[in-house]
Amino acid sequence: MLSCRICVQGWLTLTAHHPSLFILFLRLCMVFQILFHKKGGRTMKIQTNSALAATFVTTFLLLLSTVHGALQNPSVPFSPTDPVLTKITIAGGDLQGQSIPVGYASTWPVWMATADGSTVTRIPDNTFQEEENGWVNPVTFEQMWLPMDLPPPTARVSLGIVLKDGVPRYLFPTVETILATSDGGAWHNRGLYSLPIGKTWLPFADGPMDSLRLSSYRRPMPPTDGKEEETSDWIPILPVTKVTDVLNKLMNVIANGPDEMGQGFCYLIAPLSVQLPADAVVPGQRVRLFLSNLFTIPTSQDLDDESAWLLPPGECDLTVHNVAPGGNSKYLPAVYKPLYDKKECS
Repeated sequence: MLSCRICVQGWLTLTAHHPSLFILFLRLCMVFQILFHKKGGRTMKIQTNSALAATFVTTFLLLLSTVHGALQNPSVPFSPTDPVLTKITIAGGDLQGQSIPVGYASTWPVWMATADGSTVTRIPDNTFQEEENGWVNPVTFEQMWLPMDLPPPTARVSLGIVLKDGVPRYLFPTVETILATSDGGAWHNRGLYSLPIGKTWLPFADGPMDSLRLSSYRRPMPPTDGKEEETSDWIPILPVTKVTDVLNKLMNVIANGPDEMGQGFCYLIAPLSVQLPADAVVPGQRVRLFLSNLFTIPTSQDLDDESAWLLPPGECDLTVHNVAPGGNSKYLPAVYKPLYDKKECS
């Protein structure tokens, strides 16, 4: 409890001159349902259980690591903007227009299958607390953060399924990004905002599954300095691709996967075999993927343009941001230190 109080006091001091970071701190508090109470108008006390306290400390340390790097490197702007997405939207079927709070959906475990479906692994997250300075929750629905002292990750378009007690409920498109290591491993959880999940989901089996196609596009993000700039056209990243094969592999994983996948809500993701171009998922780009019953490139990326789609699409919408180096920060959680060892990245 004392370490949590120190963290809060240190973070409030640090964010006094950085309003956007203070907003991020408040959002973190809301995610972990941390309650503050003033005492004498000067001090603040956290009222929470030990598990939430440990999670808060771990996530705080990684946030502090990122911010510390930014302050040590003033020429590197803290480019991510404040998150704005608050809910996951359900598209199509009887659930059209319904939503799920992001704060709830971000807590579900993520399982990652290989492209051939032969192996499935749970991605470590903030419930893995074997070490004091352990993993943080990497799930993101709108931004991807790329620390400047890490190599760029490889990226593949992917298909995700939301499971409830082992039963498929929703489908969504997403991007798998990894840093491969020399020992054959792969880092999916590289810290905060490193594991994307789609923001619009399709009800499972709502329409013919063999007609589903995945399309992907990118374009530069608009400037953040308030200057007006002509909007660029959306550039297709890959040809429109069928997802039948990867969906069949996911069904096989569900049938033969570990028992833990059948407990509550979780995500199961598998990449398509094709890799995205190296310049697709890079800082300054906005990447959009659509999953829908379509056979040609849609005429518009405006979801309100119903003529562009045969059915309402599932969507993953990411903005990619540079964040300051974190490898040399004294606040970096211990479990991430091997990630920043260049000898470990192939």
